[in-house]
Amino acid sequence: DFCVATGALVNRDKSELFLSPHYSEPLTVSFPVRRNNIKLLGVTFQADGGGRTSWEGALRHCLTNKQKDIAWMTAHGCLPTRVFMYRRHLALTERCPHGCTDSEHNYHLFWECTVARRVWGLVVSSVSHNRLLPMSSLTAESVLYGPRGGLKTMELQRQWGIINTVRQVLWETRNIKVYQKTSVDLVTLRRRIQNLLQDGVLVDFRKNKDLAREKWGVDHWKELII
Repeated sequence: DFCVATGALVNRDKSELFLSPHYSEPLTVSFPVRRNNIKLLGVTFQADGGGRTSWEGALRHCLTNKQKDIAWMTAHGCLPTRVFMYRRHLALTERCPHGCTDSEHNYHLFWECTVARRVWGLVVSSVSHNRLLPMSSLTAESVLYGPRGGLKTMELQRQWGIINTVRQVLWETRNIKVYQKTSVDLVTLRRRIQNLLQDGVLVDFRKNKDLAREKWGVDHWKELII
């Protein structure tokens, strides 16, 4: 995997993808969107890759900048998975780095992979998260693209925030496996998810304590434990 990009960022209007291979200088790749039926949280994005106003309206509630980038690249099919990189001659294989026999595309990475299934099972089986993220709300479509009707309620905003936190950890875990050849155990993954969620709850409490209590069902950010 000497050719696999170590990361990717998108510009502000989401029209260019910046790939950073560790063996050379960063590459700037134009990424025009040729379809006009891309939807995330019920929002249809412009065919030229724009739609910044719609994007901010859909995601302003609950995601960090890193989570927004992962969500956008997932929706537009440009997250630098092995399938994406292999088709551009930037990876030697499209096989899942966790040892699965399938190709690593978005659906596999966030839903079908054995690591993803174990992590989702861990989160949903948690006592606190069984209330905050019901099993009935977890489908492949909701994990990849969010609730079909958008984020109209506080409950849906909370669920979308938790889903994106887990996706961030899955992406980080995948990168550790690719670049450091190291597998991350479930205890460490659980701690990472909990820390990221607590950071988000703390931000909500600083903005409005009453709304944060209603949204998360806790009186203090440290009470959110998985």
